[in-house]
Amino acid sequence: TVQTFTYCYEDISADGGDYDINDCVLKVTSPDIDGNIDITLTALGATYQLRAWLGDKALFGGKELHEVFGVTTDVMVNTGLASAEPVTVKINVGKDWNIMDDGNFWLEVIDTGNNVTIPAFTAGFIPGTVPYAFRIADDFDYPSERQAIIVKYPAFKNWANDATQAIDWYKK
Repeated sequence: TVQTFTYCYEDISADGGDYDINDCVLKVTSPDIDGNIDITLTALGATYQLRAWLGDKALFGGKELHEVFGVTTDVMVNTGLASAEPVTVKINVGKDWNIMDDGNFWLEVIDTGNNVTIPAFTAGFIPGTVPYAFRIADDFDYPSERQAIIVKYPAFKNWANDATQAIDWYKK
């Protein structure tokens, strides 16, 4: 059975921002019988130039993600403002590919030079500090633009502090 995982990213740093974790939302399927995965760009709540990667492979043909949606960088897509159809690419990762070990999808923030990845792939990440990206083994209802994730999902704070607590925080 093919499963969908949701990757959510925030493009801010520790000094501020809206912390809505919708600056880039990707939906990724587990490999099918032929080793293919679908990667769907679902939302962009950022006005920075962004590029998505899987390891060292640029996704969506290496295009800036607003360009993938066909909008300019000042347009936020599918976060409660502008709307666009999600865009899906299919890539072959092989039958032995495992999302837990190999699913290093990360976000390049071109304007700032920052790279954002989930803590499992972030060298030196300290549990209990604020994660700027996460992966959920489900189809996740991400926050609207400028809606802090702890407003929509109050238990997120407990999970972010200790990932063994409130593990179903996203199910509301």
